[in-house]
Amino acid sequence: VSKEVVEMNSEFEQMQDFQMQVTSIIAEMLKELDPDNEVEADYKEKLQNVYQLYLQSISQMMQFKENLQAMTYRVQKQKDFADLETRFLRLQKGSQLQISMLRQQIDQQQEQHQAETQQKDAEMQELLVLLKELQLERPQSQIDANSKLLKAQTQLEVLNQQLKQKDDELQKLQKSLSQFQKQILQQKDEISELKQSLKKKDFEAQNEKEEENEQKLQLKLQIDQLEMKIQQLEQIHAEPIVSSLIQLNNQKENAKFQNFQMEKVFSDQLENTICQEEKQIQTTLDQQFVSQLEKKFFNVSTENQFLWKKNDQLEEQILQLQQRLKEAQEIKEIEAEQETMKIKSQLLQKSYKLEQLQQVFQESEKMIKKAQIKQLQKKK
Repeated sequence: VSKEVVEMNSEFEQMQDFQMQVTSIIAEMLKELDPDNEVEADYKEKLQNVYQLYLQSISQMMQFKENLQAMTYRVQKQKDFADLETRFLRLQKGSQLQISMLRQQIDQQQEQHQAETQQKDAEMQELLVLLKELQLERPQSQIDANSKLLKAQTQLEVLNQQLKQKDDELQKLQKSLSQFQKQILQQKDEISELKQSLKKKDFEAQNEKEEENEQKLQLKLQIDQLEMKIQQLEQIHAEPIVSSLIQLNNQKENAKFQNFQMEKVFSDQLENTICQEEKQIQTTLDQQFVSQLEKKFFNVSTENQFLWKKNDQLEEQILQLQQRLKEAQEIKEIEAEQETMKIKSQLLQKSYKLEQLQQVFQESEKMIKKAQIKQLQKKK
């Protein structure tokens, strides 16, 4: 279980790295967006919402990681409880073996002491029989009897001393047995305390297991919330792109319509200017021809040259106006193309970053599903 928890910790660290990459990408996209542009401002607001959602998911992942670390601590605690129980069983087994060995040793010593006592009793009986025989012997053998009696008394004293030593040894053994029994009682008390502590630890472990199940349910709810947020993120990313494309097409159509209107206005203005100039020229020619035909006959050639020059100027003005109209159309088309290319490049960048986000989302989903599978396996 601890190995699986360590693997889950490493996997969640990888998920956290993925989420940090996503937040860095979103931060770069937020820097690149222009707040003056309405489309990009709307997109920036949605990206900021996505950024906040990712920050929330990172905090939830950190909470999940802390829960996993707590789970690791509980697993280690359970392992310590198992080691303590093993030590308790070994101590109980060793104490029982030591008690049986000591009892065997005491029984052997008691048997040996009993045999020696019986042997000494037999020797005492022999000495008593010998004393009786000495008393029944004749007076001439009294000296020999007394010597034998002294020898028997000395032997009896030696036997009494040996019996006293054996009694002392037996008392010592009884004292050591009583001390060992006290130690056994202390060990039994310690064993009972250990049993009580184990029961208490089992009760705490059961409570922690219930808390762990509640945490697992909370983690499952968090994972479901993350999946919902990922779906919301996908919807949030898909909608601005479609709206941006629609707005781009609308801007392109508006640019074409504005170009057509400007071309029409320029052509109408040019035609009106030409008509007015022609009317003015015709009026001037008629007045001069009627009123000053005779007076200014000699200036007809000069006036004709002047009119030709003025006509040339008008033609030059017409050509300039046409050139300006053409240049304005070209500039407008170039600006529209540049704007279109700029928006296309921005959309390509955004789509590329969106693909990166989708890849990261897919990796996150895979890791979340893997974590869910491992949690299910752990529950099984």
